[in-house]
Amino acid sequence: MKILYLNPAGQIGGAEAVLLGILKRLKQSKKDWEYDLITASQGKLVRAAADLGISTEVLSFPTILRTVGESSFWQMFLALPAFFNYLQKLKSRIRFLQPNIIHTN
Repeated sequence: MKILYLNPAGQIGGAEAVLLGILKRLKQSKKDWEYDLITASQGKLVRAAADLGISTEVLSFPTILRTVGESSFWQMFLALPAFFNYLQKLKSRIRFLQPNIIHTN
């Protein structure tokens, strides 16, 4: 079994702390499974997951995607090319990794 975890943040907040707990327990109980984590930024989550033996990768959001707010239609429109480019990169990584399950956090 191969599970890919997707998380937008590389830092540890509440959801990421829960994710680390899940990863730790799964690594202990399902030793023959493979686990990958892709985040959109570097941070303590990436290091903590790697310390657990999880394969980690940072696929950074383009700057324009990190700065788009909900209130600006024009900003969202301008960010569309970067969004679709990011989506293609993510799809390519998912195809390469070939997970059985994708867990979005």
